[in-house]
Amino acid sequence: MNSTRIKWINGLKGIACIWVFFHHFVLTFYKATLSGDPADSLTESGIDAAMAYQPYGVIVNGNVPVCLFLIISAFLFAGKVIKLNMQEKEIDFLNICIKRYLRLMLNVAVIGITIYLINNIAALLVPGLQLMPFHLNFIQLILEVLFFQWIMPSANILGTLWTMEYFLFGAILAAFLGTWSTKKRWYMPFIYLFVSFPLEYLLPHNFNIILGVILADMYYHNRMEQYFDFFKHKTLYLRFCESKFFRNVVGIILILIGLFIGSYPSLATPVNPVHIFFMKVFGKLFPASSMTAIHGLSVFILMAGLLIVNAHPILSSKLLDKLGEISMGVYLQHGLIIGLLGVKVIPSLLASFENYHLAVFVIFIITLVLTLVTAWLYHIIIEKWIDRIIKKVHL
Repeated sequence: MNSTRIKWINGLKGIACIWVFFHHFVLTFYKATLSGDPADSLTESGIDAAMAYQPYGVIVNGNVPVCLFLIISAFLFAGKVIKLNMQEKEIDFLNICIKRYLRLMLNVAVIGITIYLINNIAALLVPGLQLMPFHLNFIQLILEVLFFQWIMPSANILGTLWTMEYFLFGAILAAFLGTWSTKKRWYMPFIYLFVSFPLEYLLPHNFNIILGVILADMYYHNRMEQYFDFFKHKTLYLRFCESKFFRNVVGIILILIGLFIGSYPSLATPVNPVHIFFMKVFGKLFPASSMTAIHGLSVFILMAGLLIVNAHPILSSKLLDKLGEISMGVYLQHGLIIGLLGVKVIPSLLASFENYHLAVFVIFIITLVLTLVTAWLYHIIIEKWIDRIIKKVHL
């Protein structure tokens, strides 16, 4: 059983949360990065429109880090169940589901109540002022937090919370599928891939969940070693495939391939031959969610490369590890902070600077610092309190 190279997962979550922040920030000031249409650009050069079609455009593609969060979540939940199976321990599936719901629900509740209070206090000070788009009264907010947020993807509380349903049911699905994974069932990755097709039609992003489960199955059961063992006595077996150097080279190549595929544009029509190929293939396989599936595949290849590489000095660094710890706060609050600053501060700064890009850079620094500081406070005050509650729950 694999027990190493897992510490870097937290660092990867840290990168993912900043990636999501960067996407939403850039989308606010460089709208054409999403559509690729120069008419949407707020700049004279239209540089953001060009970015939508270029490989480096992956850095502003928000769908990729969302897929990354989903696949990491599935990987961890399926991995947890697989480890319990390997240790022959009892799996309390009901408690896994309840704790996952409570963890997400309580975080959503805190953000929802915060926005509700901000808007109502602002309205008391300045009648008619609404700092954030929010149309729910308190009873509707409670019902949204407890039920409706989880029935269908919803942005009634905050735009960035539309993913919460996927994070809930995706983790539950991953844990359930993980119960079928055993060392002897070498064929499970292929079974998982097969069932991903009907599941994707039930709920978008299920393909990403399956990819996370496949990664967990292959990682914890050392599937690659298992498959290599099958070929060891065959004529085509190449011994150098076992070397660390070979693994690192293959891993780095996979990471680069994953990033390249991840640059598949979200709304713009692909012009790259490779992206056009994926558009046609995945358009047939997943006609309702081809773009999401393509970005999920890119993340799968990226994480496969990271799992193959032997060392992760950057992802394992203290900075990214700490960033991973506050990733929930960053994910939940960055939209709130950008939205609040957008009412008064951002227009004033844009008016004060003659250079648009310089103004955007200053705003970026301000919003990033505020997001990280509030996320850290959220982590030590709210998240740790939620963790204490979750630990006490056991049915």
